[in-house]
Amino acid sequence: MEAESVEFLLTAQEAYPAFERLVLDARRHVSISMRMFDPATKLKSDEGKAIGRDWADLLTHKLDEGVRFTIVISDFDPVARPELHRYSWESRAACLAAAAASSNPGALTVDVHMHKAQVGWAHRVMFMPVTRRKLRDECNRLSGLEQEACDTALEHMPKFRRMVRKQGRKLFPRIWPPAPLIPATHHQKMAVVDDETLYIGGLDLNPRRYDDKAHDRAPEKTWHDVQAVVTGPVVRAAARHLAEFREVTAGDRAPSPFGGLLRTLSSDIPGGRRLAPREILSEIEEAHLRLIRTARDYIYIETQFLRSTPITDALVAAAEAMPELQLVVMLPAAPEDVAFDRSDDVDARYGEQLQSDAVERLREAYGERVFFGSPAQTRPMDTGHRDSHYGAPIIYIHAKLIIVDGRAAVVSSANLNGRSMRWDSEAGIEVADPLLVASFFEKCTKHWYSDSIPGNTAIAATWSEAAQSNARRNPEDREHFVLPYAVEPAAEMGEPLPGVPEEMV
Repeated sequence: MEAESVEFLLTAQEAYPAFERLVLDARRHVSISMRMFDPATKLKSDEGKAIGRDWADLLTHKLDEGVRFTIVISDFDPVARPELHRYSWESRAACLAAAAASSNPGALTVDVHMHKAQVGWAHRVMFMPVTRRKLRDECNRLSGLEQEACDTALEHMPKFRRMVRKQGRKLFPRIWPPAPLIPATHHQKMAVVDDETLYIGGLDLNPRRYDDKAHDRAPEKTWHDVQAVVTGPVVRAAARHLAEFREVTAGDRAPSPFGGLLRTLSSDIPGGRRLAPREILSEIEEAHLRLIRTARDYIYIETQFLRSTPITDALVAAAEAMPELQLVVMLPAAPEDVAFDRSDDVDARYGEQLQSDAVERLREAYGERVFFGSPAQTRPMDTGHRDSHYGAPIIYIHAKLIIVDGRAAVVSSANLNGRSMRWDSEAGIEVADPLLVASFFEKCTKHWYSDSIPGNTAIAATWSEAAQSNARRNPEDREHFVLPYAVEPAAEMGEPLPGVPEEMV
């Protein structure tokens, strides 16, 4: 990637004020595509607070100045994720309300967009018992609300409404046709301002995603993420991508040639028997595989999931090819749905199976040259569930980054799972400036170690010794966030699903 400048931002404490300032400085046009974009998110910068309270006020302010906004919010399968389907349409309504409060409402274009890929008819029929049960559960929940609350919820669930009927005050799933199932989603989190600056990484805009670097809050409110602000030629590629990705994923056009932006893109396959979308681009996976294959000294990873078999295969091959290669991986102690919602669903169990398999394979390949870590706060809390780790509240990692040998790094929206590598719409950047990358690696390690770095963090043993020492202390006596990752809970929960593609989770 050619870039004039790159600034790496850790957590929303750094990223949200930077994003606000970028938009406040916009002169012509802001193009945004995020999985979640909630205008109720509070403004964090001094400059933002000077014009209002939240992003709705920021939108109104900039529309008054004549700046145009194009916002694409991801839609969600209304059967599998009805609450997120509703949230996306509520966010759209809030954007439109902000525009209506301005003197230039026509300058805002906001779209809630569903990935066009759908499973085939045969699979829709096969999964009917499951989809009808899920629809029935949501119908029962909505029917239990006060009438006004139910009507308001349904107003923001347009695709769900098509699949249900009302009898008296109760909602019921329609018997036919079987519900469409959407296997992929738009997962990218990016914005282009005036075709000059790119904001990109793993961080959506909503109140849940806000956290600071102290992570001193309830575990379900922690959120460690990484974002970047970039200038240079790659911004033009990002602008092209934002203008075309809906047509590409609909199968209506081919993606533009690589211009420095890394993408994952898939599209629908009209007709026929299918469970998976057509894979179009896997540039993020290809960049990871290339960096892993050429690693000589160390690989440092922060990821929400480690479930991709091709990535694991590449890491195992790298361990065999380079006997001194070090691997450090920072993971959340448990997936978000397991840790905070205590999910025991089949997809959660399958994901844990894939991850525990990957961890065990890599431990066997690297031996003492690998460290798997999970951060936790420095205060006591032991719930007996997976929202606590070594007697302390977990810190939830949502970051998606890889650093290799201090010479190259990738920051993106893509997790190390098949879904992000092959199916979902994802975007990221690769940085190959050794000075910048080395500084970024130091920034990451200082964050986890509270500035008291224990030694050479390019060596797994440094992390292992520091984590084990930390684990032996009482939580309130710990000096930093780093603790060993425990694979046993994932292995105990895990369950294989023969015949189900790993891209599903």
